[in-house]
Amino acid sequence: MRLVGKCLGYSSEGKGIIKEQGLIVFVKGLFLNEVAEIEITYQGKDVCYGKIIKLLTLSPQRIVPHCKVGTACGGCVFQALAYESELKFKQDKVQEDLIRIGNIKKDVAAIVPCQNLLHYRNKIQVPLQNIKGKVTYGFYREFSHSLVTFEECFIENKAANEVIKKTVSIINEFRYPAYDEDQKTGIFRHLLVRTSENFKEIMLVLVTAIDEFPGRNTFIKALMKQLPEVTTIIQNINVRTTNVILGTKERILFGSGFIKEKLSGLVFKIYPASFFQINLAQTELLYMKIKELLKLQGDEIVLDAYSGLGTIGMALSPYARQVISVENNEAAVQGAKESLRINNLKNVTIIQDDATRYLEQLANTPAKLDVIVLDPPRKGTTQAFIKAALKLKPKRIVYVSCDPATLARDLKDFVAQYEIKQIIPVDLFPRTYHVENCVLLTLKQ
Repeated sequence: MRLVGKCLGYSSEGKGIIKEQGLIVFVKGLFLNEVAEIEITYQGKDVCYGKIIKLLTLSPQRIVPHCKVGTACGGCVFQALAYESELKFKQDKVQEDLIRIGNIKKDVAAIVPCQNLLHYRNKIQVPLQNIKGKVTYGFYREFSHSLVTFEECFIENKAANEVIKKTVSIINEFRYPAYDEDQKTGIFRHLLVRTSENFKEIMLVLVTAIDEFPGRNTFIKALMKQLPEVTTIIQNINVRTTNVILGTKERILFGSGFIKEKLSGLVFKIYPASFFQINLAQTELLYMKIKELLKLQGDEIVLDAYSGLGTIGMALSPYARQVISVENNEAAVQGAKESLRINNLKNVTIIQDDATRYLEQLANTPAKLDVIVLDPPRKGTTQAFIKAALKLKPKRIVYVSCDPATLARDLKDFVAQYEIKQIIPVDLFPRTYHVENCVLLTLKQ
């Protein structure tokens, strides 16, 4: 089915919205006020998805994209949109979600733009498939496991792009097969590359479906010879039938098994599964905003919840009396403790626990917190966490979020006792629809 329609606005994922013939159609790569001929690719009860057949009226904000497959792979919905319009979408998205979901009418501060729109990501992970007798890499087309191949990803680190390309070439030289999801045969499932800007280190992770494979030592020697810039190679074994990329078993094949990166003047060890923000320069700005919002005086006890590698808590530690970082993931906790030793920080305590459980237990003691900083995953925090925080009554809370919808939902529960002082969006993910936010809440008198 085909129709002609005008883009009236955007979905939460940056897709253009058309309303025609009683249908609501989401169209990737269609921008505000553009008119296009659309082919319906999926028709559901409440919403449809479509693709552009022909653009009939172009937006003055449409630009020539760097990437030819940005729309097809689904990663960069705004590659062909002027950056000012992308920022407006993100600013409006945050404001609208706060009102619609949280009934919060506080004005959002001007979004902090990104200075570098290209090659900003320090982590790339690509699936591998057997296509026409060769191992090929790419990204999955939206809603499928159909591979969209590319020569260069323009938001990934340039060196990482080259490492991926050369590694796949060497895999083909050795005639190794990619893993076949249907047949449950083959060797290589994914490649993961992490890069360090300050230390110029590169990690290559080979995700395999089997533990041992023939000629592995010779293969690794070939990688080391042709990729001298790579400082460590790790084999990650994932035998599970799952969409989760990394398995639980790892083998260091070359180097230390980690890379180091500097953030807020501190050094952090990063392992294959570590959570570390993918845009280093913008993360520096985000952490500066957090420091400015909190205005720590040096005598506060700070809880850093959902702390990951402990980067936020450690960045705040020079300005606080004590920092308690709480993280549930064992590998992240181990990495945080190692970074603590490297940076010789004496006023930071790393605790492995579920953030909600820890805070609930703390709320039932005479313990006192002056500040809570939480940076939960996309799904947000829990009502039990918020309830415990309200019981503890810290003077200030900073909520860091990568999803305005769950942020708005959670802030709605905080406002009974807290006043929202500032909401600051920060663009950590240019050319995508994602946006980071940091929010300052202060205890009502």
